[in-house]
Amino acid sequence: MESLHKLAQLMVVVGGFYTGLAVLPWDVGGDLEGCLRLIGTVLFILGLAVRYWWVILLLDWPFRVPRVTLLLVVWGGVVFAASRAREDRDWVLALAAVAWAGALTEAYNLATGQWRHGNTALAASLYRDHIIGVVAAVAGGAGLLGIAILAEPWLQPSLVLILVLFDEARLVEMIRRHQRLLNDGE
Repeated sequence: MESLHKLAQLMVVVGGFYTGLAVLPWDVGGDLEGCLRLIGTVLFILGLAVRYWWVILLLDWPFRVPRVTLLLVVWGGVVFAASRAREDRDWVLALAAVAWAGALTEAYNLATGQWRHGNTALAASLYRDHIIGVVAAVAGGAGLLGIAILAEPWLQPSLVLILVLFDEARLVEMIRRHQRLLNDGE
């Protein structure tokens, strides 16, 4: 039954990933801002997909209504943000909402002990990652809100792309650390 729950949750991730990519305005007509919004959104969606895919496969993910609801909210937000990729401030605000939904997801998983794992070193790392994930998602959402309110529209895509790249670097570091801990635990 556990594998069925994981599969169902992975299907939400895959469905959100492909739907988000499908609603993106791929024809930016050579517009630099549009191109940067497209690249930023694709990397944002890809980063979320890899993050969720990784943790769903790594950890026990039993069916819980709050977790599935949060998962659907995050991926629904991704689709909404992707559909707003032609509109500067609306796009950035939608990404901020996704970041805050991600913070709620991290907080829920921290509170429910999602970080527990048989490998003690990995469990400690996962616990730390959940705390850092909450802080990073809240800060990222606040940064995106600041960009939406304070930055000139022509500058917003570049600033968002920088935030997304920082988050991608954090994701790569986390996965590499988890892989090392898993290999050391064998």
